[in-house]
Amino acid sequence: MKRITCTPNRLREKGPPFAFCKIINSTNLAFLLLTIIFKGRAMQYQDFIEGVKKSGNFHSIEEAEVAVEASLSTLAERLHTTVNDKFRSQLPNQLKKFLSVSSDSIQFSLEEYYKRVGARARVRYSQAVHWSRSVMSMIKRAITAGLKKEILDDLPAEFVELFDQEPTTPLSPTVTE
Repeated sequence: MKRITCTPNRLREKGPPFAFCKIINSTNLAFLLLTIIFKGRAMQYQDFIEGVKKSGNFHSIEEAEVAVEASLSTLAERLHTTVNDKFRSQLPNQLKKFLSVSSDSIQFSLEEYYKRVGARARVRYSQAVHWSRSVMSMIKRAITAGLKKEILDDLPAEFVELFDQEPTTPLSPTVTE
């Protein structure tokens, strides 16, 4: 029987996280296996869409794809070009097209973000909130923690709710009930 234990480590200061895994075999004392895990790079498009579909309880893959396109296209409008470029670099190729923006960021609130997602996806505000948060829960898994921090630093503080944090006040744009 084999048991695997992993500890996080960073090989490069600004690079992706890596994990060193030690495999302990009952017949052998131990040997070291280096496993390289590129968080964000390993996620494939189909895995991403399936994850969105599951987390958002979407009826179909097509509905999940509409949510992804509306959410990412709207977020791309709000991000500065340099952050958007870094964001694109960590996503599967099929998602990169949704982050293409011709100009620098447009300033708008989280409430306006949800309204724009709703208009793009042709859904109600409450549905746009749910869809956006489902997409961003998968984005959190697809990108590095450093990039997530950089994205949140580029946005107004209220956007932290978009990435699964609970609303801080009953008047939050994320509260739909």
